[in-house]
Amino acid sequence: MIPPVIASFSLPGGRVINEDTVLSTQTNKRTFALVADGLGGYGGGDAASHAAASAIMDSLTQSSRLSRDILAQAFNRANAAVLACQAEHQGKMMSTMAVIGIEHHRLWIAHLGDTRIYCFQGRQLRSCTHDDSVTQLLVDRGEISRDEMPHHETRNLLTKCLGRMEQPDEKIDHYFWGKHSRVLICSDGFWENFTDEELTHIVTGSPIETALEQLKELTLQRLCEDSDNCSALLIG
Repeated sequence: MIPPVIASFSLPGGRVINEDTVLSTQTNKRTFALVADGLGGYGGGDAASHAAASAIMDSLTQSSRLSRDILAQAFNRANAAVLACQAEHQGKMMSTMAVIGIEHHRLWIAHLGDTRIYCFQGRQLRSCTHDDSVTQLLVDRGEISRDEMPHHETRNLLTKCLGRMEQPDEKIDHYFWGKHSRVLICSDGFWENFTDEELTHIVTGSPIETALEQLKELTLQRLCEDSDNCSALLIG
Protein backbone atom coordinates (compact mmCIF):
# COMPACT_ATOMS: atom_id res chain seq x y z
CA MET A 1 0.00 0.00 0.00
CA ILE A 2 1.34 3.43 -0.99
CA PRO A 3 1.81 5.62 2.11
CA PRO A 4 -0.81 8.38 2.25
CA VAL A 5 0.05 12.06 1.99
CA ILE A 6 -0.07 14.04 5.25
CA ALA A 7 -0.48 17.82 5.64
CA SER A 8 -1.21 19.85 8.75
CA PHE A 9 -1.23 23.27 10.39
CA SER A 10 -1.61 24.62 13.91
CA LEU A 11 -2.41 28.27 14.70
CA PRO A 12 -2.65 30.09 18.05
CA GLY A 13 -5.85 31.85 16.97
CA GLY A 14 -6.56 34.73 19.31
CA ARG A 15 -4.57 33.19 22.17
CA VAL A 16 -1.04 33.94 23.39
CA ILE A 17 -0.17 30.25 23.84
CA ASN A 18 -0.93 27.44 21.40
CA GLU A 19 -1.99 24.49 23.58
CA ASP A 20 -2.65 22.14 20.64
CA THR A 21 -0.18 19.41 19.67
CA VAL A 22 -0.14 17.87 16.19
CA LEU A 23 1.98 14.78 15.47
CA SER A 24 2.28 12.27 12.63
CA THR A 25 4.68 9.54 11.55
CA GLN A 26 4.93 6.79 8.96
CA THR A 27 6.87 3.62 9.67
CA ASN A 28 6.80 -0.05 8.62
CA LYS A 29 3.92 0.56 6.17
CA ARG A 30 1.85 2.10 8.95
CA THR A 31 0.67 5.68 9.44
CA PHE A 32 -0.09 7.31 12.78
CA ALA A 33 -1.43 10.82 13.34
CA LEU A 34 -3.04 12.77 16.17
CA VAL A 35 -4.28 16.11 17.40
CA ALA A 36 -4.40 16.88 21.12
CA ASP A 37 -5.92 20.02 22.63
CA GLY A 38 -4.58 20.97 26.04
CA LEU A 39 -6.59 22.58 28.83
CA GLY A 40 -5.03 24.63 31.58
CA GLY A 41 -3.59 27.78 30.08
CA TYR A 42 -0.30 29.61 30.54
CA GLY A 43 2.18 26.76 30.50
CA GLY A 44 -0.30 24.08 31.52
CA GLY A 45 -2.41 22.99 28.58
CA ASP A 46 0.47 22.91 26.13
CA ALA A 47 2.52 20.73 28.50
CA ALA A 48 -0.44 18.35 28.94
CA SER A 49 -1.17 17.95 25.22
CA HIS A 50 2.51 17.43 24.44
CA ALA A 51 2.90 14.82 27.18
CA ALA A 52 -0.23 12.97 26.05
CA ALA A 53 0.74 13.09 22.38
CA SER A 54 4.27 11.84 23.01
CA ALA A 55 3.01 8.96 25.19
CA ILE A 56 0.40 7.89 22.61
CA MET A 57 2.81 8.05 19.69
CA ASP A 58 5.57 6.18 21.53
CA SER A 59 3.14 3.45 22.53
CA LEU A 60 1.70 2.98 19.04
CA THR A 61 4.97 3.05 17.13
CA GLN A 62 6.43 0.44 19.48
CA SER A 63 3.50 -1.93 18.91
CA SER A 64 3.70 -4.75 16.37
CA ARG A 65 0.09 -4.36 15.25
CA LEU A 66 -3.02 -2.29 15.94
CA SER A 67 -6.00 -3.49 17.94
CA ARG A 68 -8.52 -2.21 20.47
CA ASP A 69 -6.30 -3.40 23.32
CA ILE A 70 -3.21 -1.66 21.91
CA LEU A 71 -5.08 1.63 21.53
CA ALA A 72 -6.60 1.33 25.01
CA GLN A 73 -3.13 0.73 26.46
CA ALA A 74 -1.83 3.79 24.61
CA PHE A 75 -4.58 5.94 26.13
CA ASN A 76 -3.78 4.60 29.60
CA ARG A 77 -0.14 5.61 29.09
CA ALA A 78 -1.21 9.04 27.86
CA ASN A 79 -3.45 9.55 30.88
CA ALA A 80 -0.59 8.58 33.20
CA ALA A 81 1.68 11.04 31.38
CA VAL A 82 -0.78 13.90 31.93
CA LEU A 83 -1.20 12.98 35.61
CA ALA A 84 2.60 13.03 35.95
CA CYS A 85 2.61 16.42 34.27
CA GLN A 86 0.08 17.68 36.84
CA ALA A 87 2.27 16.46 39.69
CA GLU A 88 5.39 18.04 38.19
CA HIS A 89 3.79 21.43 37.55
CA GLN A 90 1.37 21.32 40.51
CA GLY A 91 -1.54 22.14 38.22
CA LYS A 92 -4.75 20.66 36.81
CA MET A 93 -3.84 20.67 33.13
CA MET A 94 -5.65 18.13 30.96
CA SER A 95 -5.92 17.23 27.28
CA THR A 96 -8.24 15.91 24.62
CA MET A 97 -6.98 13.27 22.18
CA ALA A 98 -7.94 12.15 18.67
CA VAL A 99 -5.61 9.64 17.03
CA ILE A 100 -5.70 7.48 13.91
CA GLY A 101 -3.66 4.53 12.73
CA ILE A 102 -3.66 3.13 9.19
CA GLU A 103 -2.59 -0.49 8.76
CA HIS A 104 -3.45 -3.07 6.06
CA HIS A 105 -6.33 -1.07 4.50
CA ARG A 106 -7.87 -0.51 7.92
CA LEU A 107 -8.27 2.88 9.57
CA TRP A 108 -8.27 2.73 13.37
CA ILE A 109 -9.57 5.73 15.32
CA ALA A 110 -9.55 6.52 19.03
CA HIS A 111 -10.94 9.61 20.66
CA LEU A 112 -11.53 11.43 23.95
CA GLY A 113 -12.83 15.00 24.32
CA ASP A 114 -14.02 17.35 21.60
CA THR A 115 -11.20 17.00 19.10
CA ARG A 116 -12.87 15.45 16.06
CA ILE A 117 -12.13 12.89 13.35
CA TYR A 118 -13.92 13.14 10.02
CA CYS A 119 -13.63 10.36 7.42
CA PHE A 120 -14.26 10.87 3.72
CA GLN A 121 -14.93 8.10 1.22
CA GLY A 122 -15.36 9.58 -2.23
CA ARG A 123 -17.64 12.60 -1.72
CA GLN A 124 -19.21 11.25 1.48
CA LEU A 125 -18.36 12.62 4.95
CA ARG A 126 -18.67 10.52 8.09
CA SER A 127 -18.24 12.09 11.51
CA CYS A 128 -16.35 9.33 13.29
CA THR A 129 -16.39 10.92 16.74
CA HIS A 130 -19.08 12.10 19.14
CA ASP A 131 -17.93 15.04 21.27
CA ASP A 132 -17.41 14.35 24.97
CA SER A 133 -18.81 17.73 25.98
CA VAL A 134 -21.72 19.35 27.78
CA THR A 135 -22.70 21.06 24.53
CA GLN A 136 -22.97 17.69 22.79
CA LEU A 137 -25.18 16.41 25.62
CA LEU A 138 -27.50 19.36 25.05
CA VAL A 139 -27.64 18.52 21.34
CA ASP A 140 -28.39 14.87 22.14
CA ARG A 141 -31.24 15.96 24.40
CA GLY A 142 -32.66 18.22 21.71
CA GLU A 143 -32.16 21.36 23.81
CA ILE A 144 -29.95 23.09 21.23
CA SER A 145 -29.14 22.47 17.58
CA ARG A 146 -25.81 21.26 16.21
CA ASP A 147 -25.36 24.67 14.58
CA GLU A 148 -25.51 26.34 18.01
CA MET A 149 -22.62 24.31 19.43
CA PRO A 150 -19.69 26.59 18.45
CA HIS A 151 -21.14 29.64 20.24
CA HIS A 152 -22.96 28.08 23.18
CA GLU A 153 -21.96 29.15 26.71
CA THR A 154 -21.03 25.56 27.64
CA ARG A 155 -18.80 24.97 24.58
CA ASN A 156 -15.60 24.66 26.66
CA LEU A 157 -16.96 22.18 29.20
CA LEU A 158 -15.84 18.59 28.60
CA THR A 159 -17.31 15.43 30.07
CA LYS A 160 -14.22 13.30 29.29
CA CYS A 161 -10.54 14.05 28.76
CA LEU A 162 -7.06 12.86 29.69
CA GLY A 163 -5.72 13.85 33.09
CA ARG A 164 -8.35 12.43 35.44
CA MET A 165 -7.79 9.80 38.10
CA GLU A 166 -10.32 7.37 36.63
CA GLN A 167 -9.30 5.16 33.71
CA PRO A 168 -9.93 6.93 30.38
CA ASP A 169 -13.11 5.88 28.59
CA GLU A 170 -12.08 6.52 25.00
CA LYS A 171 -14.05 5.54 21.91
CA ILE A 172 -12.23 3.08 19.62
CA ASP A 173 -13.44 2.03 16.18
CA HIS A 174 -12.17 1.04 12.74
CA TYR A 175 -13.15 1.60 9.11
CA PHE A 176 -12.06 0.56 5.62
CA TRP A 177 -9.13 2.52 4.17
CA GLY A 178 -8.78 2.62 0.37
CA LYS A 179 -7.21 4.77 -2.33
CA HIS A 180 -10.14 7.23 -2.24
CA SER A 181 -10.20 7.53 1.56
CA ARG A 182 -9.28 10.68 3.43
CA VAL A 183 -9.34 11.56 7.11
CA LEU A 184 -9.33 14.94 8.87
CA ILE A 185 -8.37 15.34 12.55
CA CYS A 186 -9.05 18.75 14.05
CA SER A 187 -9.39 20.67 17.31
CA ASP A 188 -12.56 22.52 18.26
CA GLY A 189 -10.97 25.85 17.38
CA PHE A 190 -10.85 24.60 13.79
CA TRP A 191 -14.12 22.71 13.31
CA GLU A 192 -16.27 25.46 14.82
CA ASN A 193 -15.44 27.55 11.72
CA PHE A 194 -16.80 25.09 9.14
CA THR A 195 -19.99 23.32 8.14
CA ASP A 196 -19.93 19.66 7.12
CA GLU A 197 -20.78 20.74 3.57
CA GLU A 198 -17.79 23.08 3.40
CA LEU A 199 -15.43 20.43 4.71
CA THR A 200 -16.69 17.86 2.21
CA HIS A 201 -16.38 20.25 -0.74
CA ILE A 202 -12.83 21.33 0.13
CA VAL A 203 -11.36 18.06 1.39
CA THR A 204 -12.65 15.92 -1.47
CA GLY A 205 -12.21 18.49 -4.23
CA SER A 206 -8.42 18.96 -4.34
CA PRO A 207 -5.11 17.19 -3.64
CA ILE A 208 -4.28 16.90 0.07
CA GLU A 209 -1.80 19.80 0.26
CA THR A 210 -4.07 22.11 -1.74
CA ALA A 211 -7.14 21.25 0.33
CA LEU A 212 -5.24 21.80 3.57
CA GLU A 213 -3.99 25.19 2.37
CA GLN A 214 -7.56 26.20 1.45
CA LEU A 215 -8.74 25.20 4.92
CA LYS A 216 -5.93 27.21 6.50
CA GLU A 217 -6.73 30.32 4.45
CA LEU A 218 -10.42 30.17 5.39
CA THR A 219 -9.52 29.61 9.04
CA LEU A 220 -7.31 32.70 9.05
CA GLN A 221 -10.11 34.74 7.45
CA ARG A 222 -12.58 33.65 10.14
CA LEU A 223 -10.41 34.18 13.21
CA CYS A 224 -11.31 36.83 15.76
CA GLU A 225 -9.71 38.14 18.95
CA ASP A 226 -11.17 35.43 21.20
CA SER A 227 -10.65 32.53 18.76
CA ASP A 228 -9.28 29.31 20.23
CA ASN A 229 -6.17 27.53 18.95
CA CYS A 230 -6.87 26.01 15.53
CA SER A 231 -5.28 22.77 14.37
CA ALA A 232 -6.03 20.44 11.47
CA LEU A 233 -4.30 17.38 10.04
CA LEU A 234 -5.40 15.91 6.69
CA ILE A 235 -4.40 12.50 5.33
CA GLY A 236 -5.19 10.81 2.03
